[in-house]
Amino acid sequence: MLLLRKQLINRDFVKKILSWRHSGFNVHSKVRAESKEDAEQIGKYMIRPILSLRQLSLDEAQGQVVYQYGKHSGETEHMD
Repeated sequence: MLLLRKQLINRDFVKKILSWRHSGFNVHSKVRAESKEDAEQIGKYMIRPILSLRQLSLDEAQGQVVYQYGKHSGETEHMD
């Protein structure tokens, strides 16, 4: 309700979200932190961005966004 109080969303949107059927999800729980350092590494991994803006570019001629990925950024994905 914080977003509602700060007027970042409205009541209709809250009702819509609350009406969604949650199908469940799977959480990988095999990773265990044995030490504080392990916990910090896991936390750093969890909060890192899904993608990097440095790996995104615009191919204006093709009108596409290009995402470079892979160990040496040699692989690309082209998106409209």
